[in-house]
Amino acid sequence: MSQIWQDVPALHWHSVVVLLGLQEEPDWATAKRVLGQPKFIERLMTYDADNIPDIVLDGLQRIVTDPRFTADQVRSVHVWLTSVTAYAS
Repeated sequence: MSQIWQDVPALHWHSVVVLLGLQEEPDWATAKRVLGQPKFIERLMTYDADNIPDIVLDGLQRIVTDPRFTADQVRSVHVWLTSVTAYAS
């Protein structure tokens, strides 16, 4: 995996793990496994934002309102997750 991916702050990996409903530790090892899944990008692009479970949405709300979750760190992940959370709320 690229060094660029390793530099993504843990809070952003945590948000992807929460969004996908994974009950795993949001660490680099989990991120590598998730990113390496053959249909990872397709899974994100076809994510059903109309049917996000409340428990997932609650977790996302806590993350996207955390002051450490900033677009300056990872603009594309931040914008996408914030948009999905806002849309589903």
